[in-house]
Amino acid sequence: MTRRLGIIATLLAVFALASGCGPQESELRSGSYVARVDPDKELAGLTMVVDRDAARVTLSGGPLSATISLELTSTPPERWPTRCPMSMKSSKNEIATLGEAPLTLGSLLIPRPALMADCYDGPDVILTSWPHDPEIDGRRLGVPFVPSDAGE
Repeated sequence: MTRRLGIIATLLAVFALASGCGPQESELRSGSYVARVDPDKELAGLTMVVDRDAARVTLSGGPLSATISLELTSTPPERWPTRCPMSMKSSKNEIATLGEAPLTLGSLLIPRPALMADCYDGPDVILTSWPHDPEIDGRRLGVPFVPSDAGE
């Protein structure tokens, strides 16, 4: 009986590992992004370029009259937040701080600007405040950005 339970426990552990249980890591990616907001909102047309090699983020368009370039500073993986829980897995999302605080985008003030990868290693990113504010200007997490070629 004990041997049978041991075999069952081993098989369950192997199945859990093979099915991707536990947190998966989502990392920030270099690329061009556009704010995912309604066309009539103030941040419509805001674009962002993330350059991991140069450790820079550039914001332009939307409410900005000039381009803003910010230093991108990665945080250690043990500080990444765990989000997007599902029944048997979750996602540890990379977060990197952005230059000087605060960041003003039109009427939106982000006290401690940061960029966070979206869930499950997807291409989207979220411009937020870190350590996280429960709400930024009525937005629960911050401003979502999608790859600029997502609509093509």
